[in-house]
Amino acid sequence: MRMTRQFTLLTVLAAAIATPAFGITSWSTPGSVCGGNAFQTCASVSVSWTGSVVTVVATNDGTFGEDWFEVGLANMPAGLTGSVTYSGSDGSLYGTSLTGIPNGTMFPATVYGTDATSPRPDNGLHNLGTGTWVFTFSSFPNIDAAMAVAGWAIHAGDGPANTVLGGTCSTKLYVNAQGAQNVGPYDPACGGSVVPEPASMVLLATGLVGLTGAGLIRRRRNG
Repeated sequence: MRMTRQFTLLTVLAAAIATPAFGITSWSTPGSVCGGNAFQTCASVSVSWTGSVVTVVATNDGTFGEDWFEVGLANMPAGLTGSVTYSGSDGSLYGTSLTGIPNGTMFPATVYGTDATSPRPDNGLHNLGTGTWVFTFSSFPNIDAAMAVAGWAIHAGDGPANTVLGGTCSTKLYVNAQGAQNVGPYDPACGGSVVPEPASMVLLATGLVGLTGAGLIRRRRNG
């Protein structure tokens, strides 16, 4: 009887060890995260996957009126094929063909993305808009391992009517499960991160007053 129980227990343990653990099938940014290479833009991103389908829900949390005119999944395995569909809250439009985003040093290769339809960037996802991109790949072996290290690539820019940025700027932001992965330095000409905080302005004003006072004292002594 004891031998039978021991055999049953060993069988159960062996089955438990042989059963594969369930992989992570989603990740989200810790709230809104900000970064870029030219001016600061912000995003909230949630990525989930099953089979060979990857769904990205993202919100453009930028504050300069920028639109996302190219977006995609970066740091992905090479050689995948498929298509993408889009639905959004603000009338923005994207193509269904998988395209590669020119990444330079901003995005890890490989990128599978989609462009806003013409005219862009005006048709890209606008500030405070939320979009859903569904990537359907023909096949995607080892998707859990690949998606755990993949990220969301954003190329944001301002349209001709943008009076804040003047129709001249674009920036690239790469986001993964840990948050924004490229953060500045920002170009002052693009309107980002060069406005001093109120506390800094107070300190600056205090310093200038102190310098002015010191100058007056010196003048009186010299006189």
